[in-house]
Amino acid sequence: MAKNSLRVLISFTLMFVSVLTVKSQNDTIMLNEVEVTASRSERLLKNSPEIVRVISKTEIEQLKANDIGEILDYVAGINIETGTGSGFPKRSIASLNGFPPQYTLVLINGVKILSDHMHTGQNMSYVPVEEIERIEIIKTASSAQYGSDAIGGVINIITKSAGSEPSASIYGDIGSYNTYRGGASVKTPLNDKTGIYNFIEYEESDGTPLISPAHRIGKTGYSCMNMSTRLTSRIGSGISLDAWIKNISNSMQWQDSESRSNLFIPSMTLNYQINDRSLISAKASYTSWFAETSEENNQLFRPEIFYQNKTGKSNRITAGTDFSLNNFTRSNVAKNVQRLLGVFLQDELIIKEKLIAEGSLRMDVVQNNDPVFSPKLALLYKLSDPLNFRLSYSRGFHSPNVQELYEEGYGHGGTAYRFGNPDLKPEYSSTYSFCTDVNIKNNLFITVSAFYSDISNMIVPVYQGQWEKDTNINVWMRENILKAQIITGETGLRWFFIDNYSLNASYNYSKNIVNSDISQQLPYNPGQSFNIKITGKQHIGSKLTLSEFVSLRTVFNRSAWNWQPDTSIDDTNPDGLLTELGDYQKLDAGITICYDNKYNVFLNAGNILGQNIENLDDSFTMIDGEPVFKVGLKIDLQ
Repeated sequence: MAKNSLRVLISFTLMFVSVLTVKSQNDTIMLNEVEVTASRSERLLKNSPEIVRVISKTEIEQLKANDIGEILDYVAGINIETGTGSGFPKRSIASLNGFPPQYTLVLINGVKILSDHMHTGQNMSYVPVEEIERIEIIKTASSAQYGSDAIGGVINIITKSAGSEPSASIYGDIGSYNTYRGGASVKTPLNDKTGIYNFIEYEESDGTPLISPAHRIGKTGYSCMNMSTRLTSRIGSGISLDAWIKNISNSMQWQDSESRSNLFIPSMTLNYQINDRSLISAKASYTSWFAETSEENNQLFRPEIFYQNKTGKSNRITAGTDFSLNNFTRSNVAKNVQRLLGVFLQDELIIKEKLIAEGSLRMDVVQNNDPVFSPKLALLYKLSDPLNFRLSYSRGFHSPNVQELYEEGYGHGGTAYRFGNPDLKPEYSSTYSFCTDVNIKNNLFITVSAFYSDISNMIVPVYQGQWEKDTNINVWMRENILKAQIITGETGLRWFFIDNYSLNASYNYSKNIVNSDISQQLPYNPGQSFNIKITGKQHIGSKLTLSEFVSLRTVFNRSAWNWQPDTSIDDTNPDGLLTELGDYQKLDAGITICYDNKYNVFLNAGNILGQNIENLDDSFTMIDGEPVFKVGLKIDLQ
């Protein structure tokens, strides 16, 4: 206990060691952040009726994070989980507003990410932190904008693009467990209308030491090569092009051999500005995921087009359509094709200077199911300059994917095996939300939000007895049986208590309520969490800058479904195979020295308290608790 207290004291001393040095202006970027995910066009975040959170490039750079999960862990309403039995060891999935992570739609530049363990959530860790420009998060059900899979909300990771001036950066770092990472990026403006952004990163590691699961202990090593190119161009006076391609090649230890996987995404968007009021946008994307371990081959082709028209200064209408074609196969899942057609309409209306409304309606024609209608209504009321209120109602849905429909007898080493069900119907949710935020003298930002979600037709595994093909195996088949409510509340605070010093804090609360006639629980319960992060920056002389951060995350009362439960749990228990996850406190700190705005040296320390951390994604994982370190160098060239 004394050792932990000493570590905390050292970390906070590191944070405040320079507090009396030169001061400058507060960072008030929050007031002018821009978001595009909710409306498909740029608008100031402060004018959005949606409950949206934008994580800026500045915030991302402050953390010097090695993984996107380290960034999102400190955002109110988000809980990051990991843990895998047969997938890539470096994994981060996101639970939004109390929903299991598979109900969060994760996008990169508006294109859906595919990864291993699709049925438990999409792995965001494949996107390198150095490539990210900003992250936009819609905190409510967004099927009205994006169709299936957005019941919990949307996380859109927006990558960097070429600017008007040439620039380049190179970076590298080394850390615990023989982790090495290096990369470079180049922004090349070809002329005043066209530019190319190139990015490459390579990372390898022995992997995090585990206490569980037994078959991955000492076998979590991996390597990852990430390459992307993005071309942006203005063709004439009204046409713009955004074309990019990303390829991620992975290798990991699997049992006594090496297993490879690959994520490949090409995407092209063409915008035509017809006049000052009208815009038409067409986009085509293709995502391909392949993994040797599970013999998985997942391909998604998605073209879309929309038209946007401004009627005066107070109204903007967006209408469009999209089509999805998904080919999927993996171990114990025969190859199948799934098609989905969507049509949507959205109207943004400024009723008065203080009242902004946004209404959306989408119809999806899901293969082998009746059409699904998803409405959404969001209101923003600006009571006064510092005080805003946001209200919304949204309906979400999830169409069963190929794995949920057709999987047959997939096991995790125990006797509880997973089975699909071709008779599954879409899951539905109705979410009501309220948010108030206040800005006090550009120094203190406070948000308080509450969400209530009513879920019907929820898909959960149900015990069916022994398998006819092998009586040693217990059949757990997916069925639409669960009706439940999720109540979540969150509060966030950002306080610039000294010039160039800020304190970020958040608290998340989530409670699941299941109908009395059903004894099963939701597949994941994020429980409660408290986060606090302090960041600071000082200018020492004319060319030297010192930046620091200290962060503490406390998590408690989590639980999740476990396909290979503890031996004390009966794996035929009809109430479900739930595992309670241990509480933990995670303390991180870091310091960066920057010279001449070009040369950056940083040192980060993670899990300073040395606590074991339990997670449960596809498999229960316990990380052996000990402090970890990373030291690195980055050079920015103009």
